[in-house]
Amino acid sequence: MKFKKDISTIGEQCTGCGACSAICPLGCIQMKVDAEGFRMPEIDHTVCLNCGKCVKICPAYNDIIQYDPVRVLAAASYDEEGCQRSSSGGVFYEAARYVIQSLHGYVCGAVLDDDLQLKHIVTDSMRDVVKMQGSKYIQSDITGCYSEIQNHLKKHQVVLFCGTPCQVAGIEHFLGKTNGLVTMDLICHGTPSAYAFSEYMHKKYPEEKYFDFSFRQKNIHTKSLFSYHYFSKNKKGNMKIAKRVLSSQDPFYQAFLNGDNYRESCYICKYAKDSRCGDITIGDCANYRAYELPLNKELSTVCINTENGEKMWNAISERFCSATADYKREVQLNAQLHTPARRTIQRNVFYKDIKQMSEYSLKQKYCPRKGIKVVVKDFFIWHTTPEIRDNFKQGFQGVFLKRRNK
Repeated sequence: MKFKKDISTIGEQCTGCGACSAICPLGCIQMKVDAEGFRMPEIDHTVCLNCGKCVKICPAYNDIIQYDPVRVLAAASYDEEGCQRSSSGGVFYEAARYVIQSLHGYVCGAVLDDDLQLKHIVTDSMRDVVKMQGSKYIQSDITGCYSEIQNHLKKHQVVLFCGTPCQVAGIEHFLGKTNGLVTMDLICHGTPSAYAFSEYMHKKYPEEKYFDFSFRQKNIHTKSLFSYHYFSKNKKGNMKIAKRVLSSQDPFYQAFLNGDNYRESCYICKYAKDSRCGDITIGDCANYRAYELPLNKELSTVCINTENGEKMWNAISERFCSATADYKREVQLNAQLHTPARRTIQRNVFYKDIKQMSEYSLKQKYCPRKGIKVVVKDFFIWHTTPEIRDNFKQGFQGVFLKRRNK
């Protein structure tokens, strides 16, 4: 029987998970980079048998199993160092540490290379896990991981996979119901092109080679901040510590926060809902001030969705300070838990602009000038402690009330 659907004509529904390429028995499907830098399936029709395996496992063409969370927590790891390297509460780090050190298993997560290309790797090394920590606001390539994960599972080794919901769906469709696999999906805003980002950064800083890059930096006093922070080497081999670049001062980053540069499938994402596809869901805790936990820590929202996820959490829960979270409130405050990102008008031209416009012109278009309130707020976030900010706020409110009562 020949299938009418052709995976190469999937269009904007394609999430770039690469499951079709991994399942093809003849290897005739390649994930090719399009004009915007996103991976899309391309079929060699001279080899294709029309067996339909690619269509059968494609998450875009098929229904996905999604789970209502069994329980939801706000949590942060007691490990100060591990938590500092994480964007939020260090949940992935602790789960990965448990899988590698206690279960002698493997972890699959995303790491950046020197060219700022983001790829998933499979590892049993904590050194690699450290590279996986922290948010990375571009799309990763997981096509090389499918067979490797499958081989480990055949050997009855535990594998923890962490990625965007569409990547988790690709892994689960490819492997089917498999013992030993634990999936962790992220509360995802959307994924810009890694290739376009790499070209943009190398165009901006052509002399530099990156060896340590962070999309979201923490300091000892504050919650995590939206900024680049990186170490690099120039052509002469001299190390350079670059300044932090705030999102409001960088066109690519600001476009990410505004939703101007996501993959087309992100705007019709069927995973942006309160029911989830992973065993565990993690992301920033939007309602963190509501919980009586240390406020000098960035908290994670942790959704335990399956029995598999429950087992994992029970094994690592002692490593966290945590509290039961109000999931309805989290859904209200975090748009990605109830609706896809809104496609903006700027999305029509962003990837053309990033190639053709100067940095100055890009800033003028994508980084609007900030008002004095935002400037003052940024200053206090960067240069003060939570205690100083609270005292200032209380003093300011007191002055305002006195003036109003006169």
